[in-house]
Amino acid sequence: MRTRIPGRSEALPTIVAAMIMRMYWGLSLDFQYPLNAAWMCPLVGLAIYLPFAFALRQASLIGDSSPWENLAARVPAPVMGLTAAGFAALLIYDAAAAAGLTAISSNILALDDVSPLLLLIPLALVVFCAVRTGACALGDSARLWLRMLPLFSVIILLVQLGNYKLGWITPILGGGIADILSGGIYCAGCMALTSLLWLLALPDRHKGGLLPWAALAAAVTSAVMFSQQMLIPTMTRTDFTIAARIDLILNNGRMTLSPQIVLDVLWFGNMLHLISAEVVAAAEYLRTILPKLPIAPLAAACALAVCGVSAASGAWVKSDPLIVLNLFAVLGAALALLLLTALLGKRGARA
Repeated sequence: MRTRIPGRSEALPTIVAAMIMRMYWGLSLDFQYPLNAAWMCPLVGLAIYLPFAFALRQASLIGDSSPWENLAARVPAPVMGLTAAGFAALLIYDAAAAAGLTAISSNILALDDVSPLLLLIPLALVVFCAVRTGACALGDSARLWLRMLPLFSVIILLVQLGNYKLGWITPILGGGIADILSGGIYCAGCMALTSLLWLLALPDRHKGGLLPWAALAAAVTSAVMFSQQMLIPTMTRTDFTIAARIDLILNNGRMTLSPQIVLDVLWFGNMLHLISAEVVAAAEYLRTILPKLPIAPLAAACALAVCGVSAASGAWVKSDPLIVLNLFAVLGAALALLLLTALLGKRGARA
């Protein structure tokens, strides 16, 4: 069983698809304070994300292997182990939130008489099987999803053309500049979390960095949010349930069954991909702490932990906006500390 992402060219589609899903899910369901201006947040988040992308680039240039292994060769093992444990915990927590959301989405659409807790059991098996096929297969599935997205988006656009209402994106600044900035920080945290996959990717024929692809993910998410906000009016009620919000996202209340299937394929396909990618990354980071343990039991343990955390929380681990808001600062500080330690250690060795 091989989970390591073999190269950056394979990691890129995985990361782009995960970034799009994570930002879209967060802005649609968890962090709605920007209101009508939510479509601006991915672009603001991209600007905030720039220093993190620069640090990733520098980590890839200080050695001939993956950025993580480059850092591990120069940073004390206890520091790397502690950082790896923190990264794995964050990835498992986020994957658990995605797993709970996937189970509840299934419950809303087709299985309203089944407990979401029971849906986590087959979900754990699906995720483990996806992880077992290897990270290269995840990259191929992400590439397929990214190719389907433009085609399916055109189908949705044509079907819903008569339902678009330009007035629903006003006022342009939504909840205000402060909320747009907070949304940007939220999106930067989502991009930083999914960028942890890049730390594991080995160098190959891809010569560039991650930033252009993060820009693509931000632009796509912004366009999707802009389109969605012309179809779904902004909801400011505090008693508007998560189930009602998911229902609006997946069928808009006016869509017939045939085009709704297109939305369901995009939603569930990329949700499963996001969970699997985060489980792969978590298992690889745990190998830093337990290098002698085979990857198969680590991946299985991570998949079970994801669904176990969701089940322990009643199948809905809410992705706390406060955690994600602070995520960019935490991950950025951790990466900066590792990079600074590596660079100082390298200079000290030369001296």
